[in-house]
Parts: sequence; C-alpha cells; structure tokens
Amino acid sequence: MQSIIDAAVKAAGGNVELVIANVEDPNLVVSFGCFGVKPNRFFFYKTFAALEKNVLFINAPIDNWYTEPLPWFSTNSIAESFEGFANLVNAICRLYGFSRVRLFGFSMGGHGALLYSSAKNFSVPVDCIVVGTNTPLNLPKTISLRNYHLISEGYGVTDISDIDFGVVGRKYAIVFGEFDVSDAYSGLVLRRLLGSKTEIGSHIGSTHNIPVHMTNTMGLAYGMEKLLNLDLDFPGRGRIADVLTEEDLEPLPYFSPTINQPEEIAYMHELVRRYPQYAFGLNRIGAYLHNKGDLNGAFEYLQRSWEIAPNNENTNHHLSLVFEKKGQLDSAFAHALLAKKALSSPVNVNRYEAVKNKIVSSVIYV
Repeated sequence: MQSIIDAAVKAAGGNVELVIANVEDPNLVVSFGCFGVKPNRFFFYKTFAALEKNVLFINAPIDNWYTEPLPWFSTNSIAESFEGFANLVNAICRLYGFSRVRLFGFSMGGHGALLYSSAKNFSVPVDCIVVGTNTPLNLPKTISLRNYHLISEGYGVTDISDIDFGVVGRKYAIVFGEFDVSDAYSGLVLRRLLGSKTEIGSHIGSTHNIPVHMTNTMGLAYGMEKLLNLDLDFPGRGRIADVLTEEDLEPLPYFSPTINQPEEIAYMHELVRRYPQYAFGLNRIGAYLHNKGDLNGAFEYLQRSWEIAPNNENTNHHLSLVFEKKGQLDSAFAHALLAKKALSSPVNVNRYEAVKNKIVSSVIYV
C-alpha cells in the first residue's frame, strides 16, 4: 500500500502531497486545488495544518477544471481517473486506518471534488464539501467559461450533469455566494441532481468572500472545521435556497452582463420582493438607477444592498460615485476605500486616488 501511495505522489510531480498530522483522527480530508495554484503549492495548507488534519492535497496539472483525467491516475478516460483516485484513497485509508473520507474543494477545486466524488469504488464512507462550483461549465458569466479554451470536450465532462452520481449514501454540503449568479443557480441544480443527502448554504456576498468573512469573524480554521463537519451555520448565511427556486434563478445567467435592460430589472424587482435580503438583486437595481441618473433611487437600493453585504466591491464603488455626485466627499472616500480593500482592481484604485486627491485639493483651497 505504501508503494501505491509513493508511486502516485512521485508521478504527480508536485501536484499531490499526503500530510499525516494526527494518526488518532479517523478521517482523511482530500483537498482539491483551485484555479491558478502551482505545483508544490496547496490552497488552505496552513489552515489544515492548524487543524491537524490528515490531508491528501491534489492540484490539476493545468487549469482544465478537472475535466480531463489526472494523468497519474489515468491517461485514457475521466471515469478511469475517478477510479484510480479512489484506489489511492482506499490504499491510504487501509494503511492508516481511516474510516471516513471528506472531499473538499474551493471554486475550481469544488468542481473537482464534485467530479471525483462520483467514483464508484470507495471502500469507506465519503462526504463532499464544496465552496463554489462554477458548474455547469457552459453557463455564461462563469470563471470557467472565461477559461473554456483550457477545457477539453474530448472526455465529455463540460457539464456536471453529464456525471453519474448514482452511488447512494454519500453526503454533500454545497456553499456559494448569492452575488455569484452561476454558483447560486448551479447549487440549486446540484441539490436536485444529488438528492436528499445534499445540504445547501448560501452567503449574502460573493463566493470568494466566504473565507475572508470567516477569517474576520469566527476565524478561518474554526469555520473550516464547521464546514468539514457539514455544519453550514456560518457568518453571513443567506436564505436564497429557502426562498427562491432553481426555476427562479435559471434566467439570470442569460441576462445581459450587467443586468441593465428594463425587463431584467423588472425581474430583479420581483425576486427582491420575494427575497428582501437578496443583496445582489438590490445591487443590480441600484446600479441600473445610478446609470440612469436617478441618484436618490440608486442610493436607496445600493444602501440596502450594502447594509446586507457591506464588503461587496461593486456596491461600494457605486455608492462612492453616488456620494461624490451628492457632494459628500467623506462618504465617497469611505466607500472608495472599502471597494479597494474588497478588490484592488485598477478601477477601484483609481476611484480611491481620485476621491482622495479631490479631498486634499479642497482642504488646500480652503
């Protein structure tokens, strides 16, 4: 069994690492790396170390969203790769006496964890916990679609619904940000595909804000421990999965990129009426009114969105512009700073510098 493990680690060329931190712990965590992670670098490595978890870290050798076989498991088919992976996990469990496996993934890694959870030959019970899915991959406005040129259609895994999740008894926990339309829609689709063993939890902000929010409130290690135990009571939890349906969200990925058409905004009004805490819907209505020059209407909806999800960079960016147009430079600067802290993009950095310079100029002039 040790030789099987050593061979797989060696063949992976830095994309696989096994860390045994606590032989008394009966659980093995398998952590799938996300987009852009390099060989010998593994996401959440320090967090799992702080928790003293036994972890098998896996990265895809290229950012193909795990839709091609991992070559150290198979070079023939994705199905073979799933089973080769399960054989490695089984060998580790037999060697160390682990009695349960928890597959974990964030963003692209969540997609990988879901795909590999479909392996049929695991010898121990399996849980699958994902934060963000970006699937189905062919939905508009997804990170995965923007990198679709990296994804091969030769193995038939360009949509998660192509996968047979027929194995019973596996538990799933899927977490997504309500600001990410495709993640939210896909989460509800997966609840239908995976059945009654699936728990869904949404965050009022964006998917990638979830670890940051955990870090700033309960601590990332504690939050991760809860997730691994399928406990989805985390800070900022939303209720979209309790209020809106898969059919309600289905039109959203096909709206215009900024949801700026009158009929789209009318639909967002209906969703916000049914789910008043839908910060994304409030943001889109506010941004639409801002672009139409209705500063008072824009402020009303953007402020409501901000009160629910104060760390969203787009809401803060629009509020900064609205406050500046209203002549309230201090508030404009505060929101420009929040937008820059949330996402240090050229647009947000330039907005921050512009408001700062305007304040400095006004003080010097006085």
